[in-house]
Amino acid sequence: MVWENNQLKEAVVHSNAGGNCVIKYADKTLSFKTVKGRSYRIEYDVTKGLIRQ
Repeated sequence: MVWENNQLKEAVVHSNAGGNCVIKYADKTLSFKTVKGRSYRIEYDVTKGLIRQ
């Protein structure tokens, strides 16, 4: 996880089993399907919210 000015800037989520992933932060929700063994980079932008890369 990377923090900047006390706010989340970036995080990496690793899927051990695959399936649905739901991330909630700062009144924003991001949900997506994952593949077992894959990692996903998540960014947070104040104006755009949570963004999956």
